[in-house]
Amino acid sequence: MSDPHSSGVGRSDAAVLGAEAMGVAALSDPQFRLPRRPRLAPGLVIVPSDDGVLVEGGPTRQLLGGSSATTVFGCLFPLLDGSRSIEDLAAASGRTRQATHATVALLYASGLLEDAEGEPDVTGADLAAHAFYSRSIDSTRVNVSGAEAVQRLRASRVLVVAGPTAGGLASMVANELRLTDIGDVEYAESGGVHAVSDRSLLVLVGDSPELRRDAERAAASAVGVYPVRLRGRRLYYGPYLDPSYTVRFDDLAEQIAAESHDDPLANDHPLAAALVVGEITALLSRVGIPLSQQSLVRVGLETLVQDRLVAVPSTVDGIPLAYAFEASTAFPPRALAAPKEHQVHYKQSNVALQRESQRWPSAMSRPLAERADVLHPETSSVHGVTARADRLTAGALSDIVIRTAGNRGSGTPREGKVQRWAASGGNLGSVQLYLLARQIEGLTAGVYGYQRGDDSWAELPWADPHTALSGVDSSADAVLVFTAALGRVASKYGPFAWRIVHLDVGVALTHARLLAAAHGLDAVAAPAWDDDAIAAFLGSDLDAEPVTAVLSLSSATAAQTGAL
Repeated sequence: MSDPHSSGVGRSDAAVLGAEAMGVAALSDPQFRLPRRPRLAPGLVIVPSDDGVLVEGGPTRQLLGGSSATTVFGCLFPLLDGSRSIEDLAAASGRTRQATHATVALLYASGLLEDAEGEPDVTGADLAAHAFYSRSIDSTRVNVSGAEAVQRLRASRVLVVAGPTAGGLASMVANELRLTDIGDVEYAESGGVHAVSDRSLLVLVGDSPELRRDAERAAASAVGVYPVRLRGRRLYYGPYLDPSYTVRFDDLAEQIAAESHDDPLANDHPLAAALVVGEITALLSRVGIPLSQQSLVRVGLETLVQDRLVAVPSTVDGIPLAYAFEASTAFPPRALAAPKEHQVHYKQSNVALQRESQRWPSAMSRPLAERADVLHPETSSVHGVTARADRLTAGALSDIVIRTAGNRGSGTPREGKVQRWAASGGNLGSVQLYLLARQIEGLTAGVYGYQRGDDSWAELPWADPHTALSGVDSSADAVLVFTAALGRVASKYGPFAWRIVHLDVGVALTHARLLAAAHGLDAVAAPAWDDDAIAAFLGSDLDAEPVTAVLSLSSATAAQTGAL
């Protein structure tokens, strides 16, 4: 690269970040705060290479690439000692402020910088632990420096309470916590807790009526509770309990009690304590996102197989699958949110996803007809069409389709952010459309796939639009089948993608119904349909492209025909 501001990128195994994009984001996005006095995290290993500069020691391996990366970063790295502002760095390196700002933004986004300005005095902190926090703050970006993470631990007050048969494990957990930088750790036996309101966290080891009462007292005082339980050779810990958004301690205790277990072995205590303390330290320092922050974690101490369980109140019939999914993908409360998660939107791999759209490259295609535009669809028109259209035209259909699942303008722009008519999670355009065209003025009857990239119809000649399908109105002029680009969304959001694609189709359906009503058409969403039959009919893969809605469009003529 000739200049990191224009073409430099930071590369890891999973993402590519551009310096220019990060520089713009740091200036315009309030969720980004660049270090005022940037400093390279201690302990990083910097190795020049033919492809750029390789940096090891952070949360992920980074390759800062480009034709002149070695020169640019070699000049800047020695200056990143926490004594200079970005303006000072620009002057000392002989580069422009804009270029220096973009380079610092890239290094920040790559997890290599901390902020030396105003950092707390943490004299006496363990040097290795302090260095680890400094190199790992990018895992959440809650802390601006390793010293702030240490100070956060020093301000924490933890009370470990042992159940009637859990004294051995509880005392070992308390002793391990005292070896960290946590400011105050106390230990108490069940029934001996007098006050919890002055604590940052209450760690309850085991289960008993007294522990359940302690959990209720903590909830009343807005103190978080962290449950720990060893049953046989299975260790359970988490989630961080706050009854305002999680299950209660007694609900969780019942969930654990329902599982089978073997006789406990005392020599499991050291390993169990170490696992628990690692999670608690991450939770309190806000460095790293512990698995138990929102999940009940079960570890087989013999095999070290780890499972994340959904912590929700159970019933005699078990946990409803839909409820379990919603709980497992719920957003954390604001207090536990991580600014780092917002940065995922600026990865070049994710930016590129918004330009993807479904295509049938081997199919015959035809452009959509010119839109018969309506400027202001009225929300009231959803509940009843006053001026019924005698027929469905290709122009009206184009308006409905493009403003439901298409982009503003024509096709997908080559540069810049993709602008869409309908809101879409992550701006990924998850909604995809198929058309069963039966009686449309200006469009030959047939089955088509909508290609958003160039606003065209792909002909699907194997499918007959008059095929009888469950959930599909046989008398409608046209039927729109909505599917979701689940694979594309999941590549960015993981399991949460299932929720996003259904939120997206809800927005798209509202657009379609409003637009149809504005064009004088009836739009009826099917309450149910046969997923397998529709997927076989369209030749689609339900695992990668689930059917999310079926919408029938009818003119006055079709309505009269259907009533006969």
